[in-house]
Amino acid sequence: MKSSSLGRSAAGLASSGARSWSSKDLLSLGQADNSSGKSKIQIATEKLHETYFNLRAAESKCLNSSSPDASPEPFAADAFLAALRDVNSTFEGNRQQDAHELLVCILDNIRETCRALSTKAARLQLQENGDSNGIGRQPSLDGDSGKPLAHLRKSWKKRKEGAAERKHSPTDERLAAQDTDPRARPGWDFVADDFEGTMVVRTMCLECETVTEKAQAVCELCVPVGDEDAADDEPFRAACLSSEYLRDQNKYWCERCLRYNEARRSVAYSRLPRLLVLQLKRFSGGMEKITRHAPTPLLMPCFCEPCAKRPPDHQPQHRYILWGVIMHLGQTLTGGHYVAYARDSPAEPACRRHQAPPDHAAPPTTSGFMRTLFNRPRPPPAGCAAKECCVPRPRAEACWLACDDELVKPISNEEFEDLLSAEPKMRSAATPYLLFYVKSEVG
Repeated sequence: MKSSSLGRSAAGLASSGARSWSSKDLLSLGQADNSSGKSKIQIATEKLHETYFNLRAAESKCLNSSSPDASPEPFAADAFLAALRDVNSTFEGNRQQDAHELLVCILDNIRETCRALSTKAARLQLQENGDSNGIGRQPSLDGDSGKPLAHLRKSWKKRKEGAAERKHSPTDERLAAQDTDPRARPGWDFVADDFEGTMVVRTMCLECETVTEKAQAVCELCVPVGDEDAADDEPFRAACLSSEYLRDQNKYWCERCLRYNEARRSVAYSRLPRLLVLQLKRFSGGMEKITRHAPTPLLMPCFCEPCAKRPPDHQPQHRYILWGVIMHLGQTLTGGHYVAYARDSPAEPACRRHQAPPDHAAPPTTSGFMRTLFNRPRPPPAGCAAKECCVPRPRAEACWLACDDELVKPISNEEFEDLLSAEPKMRSAATPYLLFYVKSEVG
């Protein structure tokens, strides 16, 4: 899917670290207006799933091909783009768009879909528990007036026997697994678990020294690009852990002193997410801001409060590993192109396929629930060959994959570091814009 450039003004993205979906009522944007009764958000999420499903099927076809040079054909995600434009009019037409806005919109759609799944699952579980306890639909006096009382006793006994059988069904085994692993539950909100951190803003009155705190959920951190070339090895940590004094015309209203006083305000993070997204704020009217170099470390120490409070002679508990970069190629804000760089996965990933339950043990509740929610038949299996995940792929010695539309090529770690350097050997107008880091335990 082709992406375009930073054609939006900075007004909509000026809130540094603010929770992006708090300013949009996605449910009102995605109200159902079609004959199927599905919401726009639901349709967009389905089309996104179909996009990945089709891409995976094309890759599987190439892996199973006898030709060593087989490669999948370019895929145009027209159906997903059309559904996305129905959700958010920002993406209508062929205007230049912002990769950050697209990322936020997709995560918002997935989040709302997870909430719908969770709500639907809780409702169906409540109905199932009611039926198993005999609190289901009671017989009507009018409808059963011509039936003997013995028939009602038999129906009641049959319901109790059915409930006893369900106690030993595979569904209960799956529910027990869901209790131990929340990721197995329908509607598991992985956006909150993987992308969401907690920012804490502390304000201390310089008169009475009273400290107030305000916690806020964040899904990405906006890092300004300095006016001068940064030489610090930890530019993002210094930019995110900011501190300022409130004085002159910007004094702080102290609830204890009941007047405006000078104060000191600091920003810290009590918790950082597993997947940390950093957006470099390259929104300026001048070209110098867009093309200015910003250091992009491959390894970054964790700057959450538990790690920051450790003694200097102790290593932090976590660190962040650079896993992906979206670079903007172009000379202006109103045009250009995006190229993505992703760290290559290991040749032999850990396969847990043997841990999956057999097909006969798969509960009908989950699949039936999904069909009920999305009102669609179950798609046929796409043929998942074992070698897709368990057989090492022949490849060159590369650590990164450069993804330029349908062209994907491996590059070495040295080539990637050269792209991120202040003076690359291959001169390019590409500048890092979105950085994706993965949290890793130290030691």
